[in-house]
Amino acid sequence: MAPTDQDYISKDDLFSVLESMKITLPRTSKMSVEDLSKRLREGLNVSQRVEDLLSGEPLDPRQLQPWTDVEGLVQQTAVMQQSLKSNFDRMSTMGTSKTPEELKGETLHQLQDILLWLGFRFTMGERNLYLVGKETGDWAVAIRIHGVYAMNEKTPVFVLSHRTVTSIPNKTLEEQLSEIFNAQPRSGQAVESVAQRTFLRLLSINAKRVLAGYEPDGTENKKYTKKKWKLTFALPLGPLPMAKVGKLADEHGCDVCGSTENASRCVQCLSAIYCSPECQKRDWPKHKEACRTLQGATWTTIDFGDNPSSPIDGLNTGYMSLMNVHESWEHGSSSANKAPQPIGANVPKNVHGEKMFLVKFQAPMGGPGYRPSSMMLYDRQRSFTIHWKRSGDPAAFLVAEKAMGDYPKMYRWAKRTGNRTMSVCFERAPKENPPW
Repeated sequence: MAPTDQDYISKDDLFSVLESMKITLPRTSKMSVEDLSKRLREGLNVSQRVEDLLSGEPLDPRQLQPWTDVEGLVQQTAVMQQSLKSNFDRMSTMGTSKTPEELKGETLHQLQDILLWLGFRFTMGERNLYLVGKETGDWAVAIRIHGVYAMNEKTPVFVLSHRTVTSIPNKTLEEQLSEIFNAQPRSGQAVESVAQRTFLRLLSINAKRVLAGYEPDGTENKKYTKKKWKLTFALPLGPLPMAKVGKLADEHGCDVCGSTENASRCVQCLSAIYCSPECQKRDWPKHKEACRTLQGATWTTIDFGDNPSSPIDGLNTGYMSLMNVHESWEHGSSSANKAPQPIGANVPKNVHGEKMFLVKFQAPMGGPGYRPSSMMLYDRQRSFTIHWKRSGDPAAFLVAEKAMGDYPKMYRWAKRTGNRTMSVCFERAPKENPPW
């Protein structure tokens, strides 16, 4: 379905909204508005965990229990939407003036605030709400909350109807809102225009997931399912897991035409992306100098050792915990992992086959002159997490340490060469560090 005038988001604004979700794509990318809109839809789906919660089935509120902890609704919604990093960012910028572009880069935070506002108004007994843009104020998203239900013990879902209302010459926006809400009390909230449009798009996406034929209980509620009203729902919007961010920020389209279909990196240098041999040939006069410079780089083979999951030198068992400050407290990839298998049984997965992929090298924090005894290595998918020890491969470890310098993390291209070996190009960093 083509976007309406109200939920249309320009290409520049799509980049900003995606960046607010940590999906950073180069502004020079030739990706189309349609391709960027698709990534936004995928990002919103991941943020609200809709696939995990619905498993591909339509939402039928009749199969859910009402959310009973009404007083705790706002707090639980906030918990589902928080991460350590997002909380720190909010606190550190509170009260500071921001440019319009900076505000667009905070769209996900603003969407989260809308969810908190819905929860607060619901706890106050209010059901009729509307969102109006701060910049123009000439149209609004009208909302009727039918109820809040429990997807599980930690996840509330707001079941509601929505429609847009636009000012017309002979009737003010306020008069129209009074008319569609049958002169009942209502509460409004002014939000940034891009956040308003993005929230409308989210509601439109979720409307397609409501079970066909479902109607809310109560005669009054049924009035808000007729004419221009559409049934939909809203879930807490959490920060995206970094593995998902990496996937959505990866392969941003052909450098020549912008197409994302069959787009892949130049196998010689990994720095350019093309969708076809024809586009690669067209770009070769501009690309050849950089490509030839990157060719001939040295690849270093690293050995994971017999028990690569154990973080403790000299032990066959151990425990490790991973915390990602960018991810949700409730549903991120942070975890405490059980002890690894005995020596010889723990072979890291190879989901990449013979293809090259990026690996993150993470060293422990230390002061000046600190030399770590191990580094943690993992790919974007977290198909493996390896504690690579200096003692097991000192020569290769030294090469990695020099490439890393004083910063405790780096990303490098790699390819698997065996069950416990991997070849890494330490000389060539990716043009941009991925956000995972």
